[in-house]
Amino acid sequence: MFSMNKYIGAHVEPYKPVDLTTSSTTTKKRKAAAAAKSSDSTKDKGGGAKKKAPGTQAPYRLSDKLQAVVGKSILPRPQVTQALWAYIREHDLQNPEDKREILCDKLLSRVMGGQSRVTMFSMNKYITPHMLEKVDKSKYRHEEITKGEEDSGSEEESC
Repeated sequence: MFSMNKYIGAHVEPYKPVDLTTSSTTTKKRKAAAAAKSSDSTKDKGGGAKKKAPGTQAPYRLSDKLQAVVGKSILPRPQVTQALWAYIREHDLQNPEDKREILCDKLLSRVMGGQSRVTMFSMNKYITPHMLEKVDKSKYRHEEITKGEEDSGSEEESC
């Protein structure tokens, strides 16, 4: 960090000459300590920036109003948000002029505190009171829906 001081220090009167051919011991100690710290933190935290696997978040029992919109009684928060967005897109509730704004219908306005318009950023504060209590993970099984499954389901219904 202060490597320039090594070069200047050799030419300034009150400082003693420094051997510039070898690294200082403090630099080696710092590098070793930083490497040890980073390896410990990746083991403990799992890399820090990794997302949790689906189904590992705590599921919640949902209120009746939120159940009417989402269609399930127990879901983790990420799946609640995902189901709300599916409902919003299915019923075409996004404001065409401002896509950040959601125009609530009757069911959704009951969840969103009686508001007729909600921004996507304020949606979570309205969802939180409808997530009543944490439920044991054994009562919830994550169901991953892929695009292929959605398409095949619509073909069976049309036959």
